[in-house]
Amino acid sequence: MNITFNQTVRGVTKANRMQTIETHSRCEALRNLRRWYVVYTKPRSEDIAEEHLERKDIHVFLPKIRECRYSSKGEETKIRPLFPSYLFAHMAYPDDYYTVIWAKGVKRIVGDGTEPIPLDDSVVDFFQKHSEEKGFIQPSPRLQIGDTVRVRNGPLEGLIGIIDGSIDEKGRIKVLMDFLKEGTRVEIPFSYLERH
Repeated sequence: MNITFNQTVRGVTKANRMQTIETHSRCEALRNLRRWYVVYTKPRSEDIAEEHLERKDIHVFLPKIRECRYSSKGEETKIRPLFPSYLFAHMAYPDDYYTVIWAKGVKRIVGDGTEPIPLDDSVVDFFQKHSEEKGFIQPSPRLQIGDTVRVRNGPLEGLIGIIDGSIDEKGRIKVLMDFLKEGTRVEIPFSYLERH
């Protein structure tokens, strides 16, 4: 029996196609087995870990928040993780375990001491639903003049008032308080207030 070069090539090509189909099927199965896990990162290394995990085809969700601070220079906006030193990784355990824990910036995957514990998908879905395209979580709407607020910190804690002015350069806001049936304007740090 003579086997020609073409028959050999066809046989190898067919075997390669079968191997490619098997590999594709395995990848699809892994995608279906992927769950969300909480990854603990090194301090201030969330962005580094996110970048390295994404390069290794591990889908990551890192919720962030824009934080406004007021100083003598005016309003400053800082972007920081919603959960410092934590991010969410969509991975298949145990197949992706070492890929994740050996990624730059990662310390460990949160678990019970013996193995990682997956999150319920609804937890990450909730954060993704309440975030913008790049993972920014929308804070509650800003307070406006005329809004009723409650003081949650400081010596006036628990009292109710109405916002009567905008935030000044020190981060304070004028609130009309009802003391002894007499309206009194008080300057209170913005961070001490919540919508009532």
